[in-house]
Amino acid sequence: LKEAIKRLKGRSNSSRFRAIYKVYSMFKYLLTYFISVNFNKPNAPKDYLKINVIVAYIKLLKYYMLLKDLPIYYASIVLYLYYKYYFINL
Repeated sequence: LKEAIKRLKGRSNSSRFRAIYKVYSMFKYLLTYFISVNFNKPNAPKDYLKINVIVAYIKLLKYYMLLKDLPIYYASIVLYLYYKYYFINL
C-alpha cells in the first residue's frame, strides 16, 4: 500500500508507474484495498485508525471520480488502446 501511494505521488523508486495510464489501475487497486478492510474482526484497527481509513477511502473515491473528467484520461485511452475496453467498462 505504501509503495502504491508513493507511485501515485511520483516518488517511487520504480520508473514503471510514471505513465498516466497506470494511475487508473493504481486507483482501482487502492479502492479495492480500502473496501477489503474488515472492522468487525477482533484484531480490527482502533477507532482512530478506522476513522482515518474511512476518510482516506472517501478522498480516494472523490479523486477516482474526478479522473474521468480529465482530458489526460481520454488521451491515455487514445494512446493505449488496450486500456480502452478496461476504462469504458467501469
